[in-house]
Formats: sequence, structure tokens, C-alpha cells
Amino acid sequence: MIREATPEDTPRLLVLAKAFHYAARLKRFAAFEESVESWAAWIDSCTERLDAVCLLSEDDEGRVQGFATAVLTGAFWNPAVRFVQETALWVDPEARGKGHGSQLLSAVEEWARKQGVQLAAAGASQGCQPKAMRRMLERSGYALEERMYLKHLET
Repeated sequence: MIREATPEDTPRLLVLAKAFHYAARLKRFAAFEESVESWAAWIDSCTERLDAVCLLSEDDEGRVQGFATAVLTGAFWNPAVRFVQETALWVDPEARGKGHGSQLLSAVEEWARKQGVQLAAAGASQGCQPKAMRRMLERSGYALEERMYLKHLET
């Protein structure tokens, strides 16, 4: 079952967010322990903001198996073209292959459609099963349009 997260879900979502954080190799920029407050604030804000969402997938016993976060924005080349950007999508490794990821992605799209969004964007971090994510995205109608490169800037 897919549903919108509530503040009460934050502790369980933080467990999944930690796994995502390390798999996505975000630790190169900051350890999860240094980012946990930001993750919690992001999850909580998604439950309150109109332009963001945090969805979770539960199994038949109500255990959280995965989550997705997304934010609405306007295209930089034409702000009238609204799109939804998936910012994180993670399924517990033991729950993979059961449709949680594609159901979360579909739910993000449905939420975005209700907001009048015309375009959806999703990514696949190099450490997060990029081949499996690519297959799921392509099965869902997504096409590879660009690649993003990250560089840590020392301050």
C-alpha cells in the first residue's frame, strides 16, 4: 500500500534514508550522522509543503518497505512548464522485486498530475542499483535525457 508519510513515520523513514544516503554515496559530502537533522526536516517538511511529497510503501503487515520524495518546480527554460523531480526513491533491499519501487514512482506521478504538472524527472544514483532503476524508469515511460555530475567544492 502506498500512502503519504506523516510525522509519525519519520523514525522508520530515517532508517531507510540512512541506507539510501550511504548507497547513493552521499557520505562523500557528509556523513549521515551529520545530515540526520536535515533528512528529518526534509521528511517532515514534505508532509506540510504543498510543493513536495514524501510517500511510503507498506507491506501487508504495515511495515514500511520503501519511500519516495519529490518536489514540484518550474523548468529553468520556461517556468510555466511545471515538472516534478523525484529526489529520492529507496526500497529496502529485502523488499525489492515486489513492485514497491514502481508503485512509489506511479504514486509520485499521480500526485504530480493532481498538481497540474506536465513533466516528470527521476534519477538513478550510481550506488543505488542504477541498472535496475533504469529498467524500472524505462518500463514506466521515462527516457534518458541527461546525466548529472557532482563535484565536492571545498569551502
